[in-house]
Amino acid sequence: YFTKVMQVARIITLLGIFSLLSFSLNVHSGYTGMTNFGVIFFAGIGAVFVGILSAPIATNGYGWGPLEATVFSILLASIVGWLIAYPTARLRMDYFAIVTISLGEILRISLQAEPLLRAGTVTSAMGISNYINVHHKHLSS
Repeated sequence: YFTKVMQVARIITLLGIFSLLSFSLNVHSGYTGMTNFGVIFFAGIGAVFVGILSAPIATNGYGWGPLEATVFSILLASIVGWLIAYPTARLRMDYFAIVTISLGEILRISLQAEPLLRAGTVTSAMGISNYINVHHKHLSS
């Protein structure tokens, strides 16, 4: 029963995340008329920092609570977005699209070396399900 509930929760979570991303892309393109592929860059910054900050200390994370890690990641992504907006906002539309899609690739490639985000190969990850087991093991010892 628990597995089915987790599967449904995962689908609902993914639908929520992708709905927010598509809504933000639609708002940006609708108001400015510019194609912005950088939405995934800022969502990636937020997701990666939430994962690293909320990972248990036993897995070389920082052990923050999910709420604190989320608030910090939102602020960090907002500041990075504000800093990147100045040099890129004046570009022509096609160059702006190239720069913003490059940002997402730069983030993806640069984070492949982060041990909390991968284990073994480049395409495999530790997964959030292991954090609970490691955390309980850490608390019991």
